[in-house]
Amino acid sequence: MSDRVQRLDKNKNTTDVFVKADGERLQQPYIYYRDLNGLFTIENSDNVNPYWQSDYARVHFSYFPPANRPYEGKNIYIYGELTGYGINDSTKIRCHWCR
Repeated sequence: MSDRVQRLDKNKNTTDVFVKADGERLQQPYIYYRDLNGLFTIENSDNVNPYWQSDYARVHFSYFPPANRPYEGKNIYIYGELTGYGINDSTKIRCHWCR
């Protein structure tokens, strides 16, 4: 867990990590958010060696647009090395507020 994680769901064979939702920051003062600009890292703070004592997890990202209104005719994607710089259905954020 970290300040950016909303919750973890641990099952017998999988772990789901739900990242806290991001929103638009245009009206907010600039704050540095430490990240890897789309890169990924293999690390583990619970065991000695992350290379054989770690596990994979499914990570769920979410974004809330201004006033929770979808961008008409546009899509939002997770983009960077994490997703192989791909823009496709597997990197697309699904619109849960469009129902």
